[in-house]
Amino acid sequence: MQAANSKDRAATLIEAIDQHLKLKIKDEHAREDERLKVFIRFCLEHKKVINSFIRANQQVLNDSLRNVIMKVPMILDFDNKRLLFRSIVKKMQKKYRLKYFDVGVSRQSVFDESYEQMKNLSADRWKGEMAVEFADEQGIDEGGLTKEWFILISQEIFNPDRALFIQSNAGTTYYPNPNSSVQPEYVSLFKFIGRIVGKALYDQQLLDCYFVKALYKIMLGMPLTYHDVEDFDNDVYRNLKWCLDNSVENLGLSFSEVRDYFGKTQEIELVPGGKDMEVTDENKYDYVQKSAYQKLYVSIKRQIDAFLQGFYDIVPKQLVQIFDNRELELLISGLPNIDIMDLRENTLYQNYTAETPVVKWLFEVLEEFDNSERAEFIQFVTGSSKVPVEGFKGLRGNRGPQKFQIVKFFTSDNNRLPQAHTCFKQLELPEYSSKAQLKERLLTAIKEGKTFGFA
Repeated sequence: MQAANSKDRAATLIEAIDQHLKLKIKDEHAREDERLKVFIRFCLEHKKVINSFIRANQQVLNDSLRNVIMKVPMILDFDNKRLLFRSIVKKMQKKYRLKYFDVGVSRQSVFDESYEQMKNLSADRWKGEMAVEFADEQGIDEGGLTKEWFILISQEIFNPDRALFIQSNAGTTYYPNPNSSVQPEYVSLFKFIGRIVGKALYDQQLLDCYFVKALYKIMLGMPLTYHDVEDFDNDVYRNLKWCLDNSVENLGLSFSEVRDYFGKTQEIELVPGGKDMEVTDENKYDYVQKSAYQKLYVSIKRQIDAFLQGFYDIVPKQLVQIFDNRELELLISGLPNIDIMDLRENTLYQNYTAETPVVKWLFEVLEEFDNSERAEFIQFVTGSSKVPVEGFKGLRGNRGPQKFQIVKFFTSDNNRLPQAHTCFKQLELPEYSSKAQLKERLLTAIKEGKTFGFA
C-alpha cells in the first residue's frame, strides 16, 4: 500500500512537472523567473521520489521534461543524468549511423597512426560507427577491438615523450603542457584528443585518463577559483593562499609572473602594464584571481581551446552541462572499484585514532555509500577517482608516497563542513556529535566541493 502511494505521489509530481512545462519560461519576465525558482525548489524537495520514479519509468524522459531538465539538471541524480544523456545521444547516433569508418593501426604506433588516419575526418564522420583492426592480427571488430583501442590510445595521450600533458602534483591526474608548442602540430593534436574524449562519451567507451579538476570545469563552463590551482601545483597554491591570509604591502610583487620556457625567462603580465602595477592589500584578491586564471587557463589557452573544439564537435556543450565536474570524470573514466577496508588499512591520523567514534562513523558511512558516492568521496580527498594499481598504499602526494590522512578539525562550530587538501590526501574532520550529522555534513561538502571563491 505504501509503495502504491509512493508511486501515486511520484505520478502526481511528474504530472505537475508537465503542467509547469506548458508555461514558457522567459528570463526577461520576473514572474516567470519566480515560477522557475518555485519549480526548482519543488523538485529538489521531492528529488528522491522523482528519481526513483524516473528509474522505474524511463519513458517519462519525454521531450518536454527533457527540455526543463537541461535547464535545471540538479533535480536528477547521476544515474538518471546518464540515462538522459544516453537517450539523447542514441537519437544522434541514428542520424549518423551510415557514416561508418575503419581504423587500421599497429599496437606499437596506435596514437600516431590513428591521428594520421582520423585528423582530416569531418565531425559527422567521427559520429559514425568505427571499426578497428590491429595490424597482423586476425579477427573482426565486434566491439572488443574498439574498446581496446580507446584504452590504448588514451594511455598514449599522456606519454611524456609527446610533451602534450604534464602530471599534476597528485600523481594521478594530468593537464595540458604549456610548452607543448614544441610539437609542430600541437593545436591539431589537442583537437584530435578532444575528439577522442568526445567519441568515447558518444560511443559509451571508457578511457584510462584522468584530468585535473580544472579541465573538467572548463569543459562544463564552470567558474574557476584559486583553490583549483592546488591540483596543479601545491607550492603555487600555498603562495596564493598566503597572500590572501597575510599583508603583501612592500613585498615588491607586481601583476606579472616569470615563466621558464626551455631555459629562457619570460615575463608574463597578468593585466596590461602589469609589470609596473604593485600588488597591495587592497588589490591582492584581484591579483590572486588573475594569477590563478593565468595558471589554469591563459597559459594553456590554445591547447584547451583546441581540445574543447574537438570535444564539442562530437558532444554538444549544453548536453554535458547536465553533469558536474566530478560526474563528468566518472562518465569519461568509469566508476572505480573502491575497497573501503583497504582505505582504512592505509589511513593515518592526527589527533584522532582509528577508535575515535567520528572516525568509526566515517568508515561506516563509506561502507554504506554506493560506488558512485564512494568515487565522489575519493575525488574529494585525492583530486581524482583513480585508485592506484597497488591500492591505497600507492597514493602519492607532490613529495612522494602519501597515505590518506584524517586530521581533527579544531573548531568551535561543530556544524562546519569537513575540508579536503588533495595534494596531502588529507581530510580535516570536525568531531561531530552523531553519525547522522557526519553523513549529512560529508555529503554536503562532497557535493559543494571547493567553491569558496576568493572571499
